[in-house]
This record gives sequence, structure tokens and C-alpha cells, in this order.
Amino acid sequence: MLSEQHVYWGPRVLLPARLDSSHMSDFEPEPGVPLPPEQKAKADRILAERVTKNGAPTLEHYRRVYAACDMGWPGDEEIRRLYPVAETALSR
Repeated sequence: MLSEQHVYWGPRVLLPARLDSSHMSDFEPEPGVPLPPEQKAKADRILAERVTKNGAPTLEHYRRVYAACDMGWPGDEEIRRLYPVAETALSR
């Protein structure tokens, strides 16, 4: 059963409407700090597989995730620099 506590991120992904971001530092380095090469290669591989399978998220999808994690929006161009971005929903 869905409630106001959940939001959709893409056609198949359901996220909590509010995420506790206190644990995020355990998984993500500080902004601007590159991942170690092995970890970056793995992250790039996983991201490429997901984009191939499901298409890239739009900027609006990224905005919702940043807001749900109580993270400041770095700007459209920075998101485009860091991540694959679809111009329209469900673009592949």
C-alpha cells in the first residue's frame, strides 16, 4: 500500500519520501573527492548497466532524490557532468 511517505523515482523504483542522510557519509566521499579507481570502475559499470536497462533519470528525478536526502542541489550542469541525464522521462 502506497502512502504519502513514498515517492516514485522512475517507472519501477519506489523511494521513501524522506530519507535519513546521516548514514550517507559511510558510502559517499565528500563532494569533489574522487573514488578509488577500483570502486569508481565498479560504480561506472553498475551505472552503465542500469542506464542501458532502464534509461537515464531526468534532472527532475535527480532533484527529488537530492531533496529526499536533504542535500543541496549542486545545479543542473554539475549533475549533467557527473551523471547520465535523459532529456525526457524514459529516454534511452
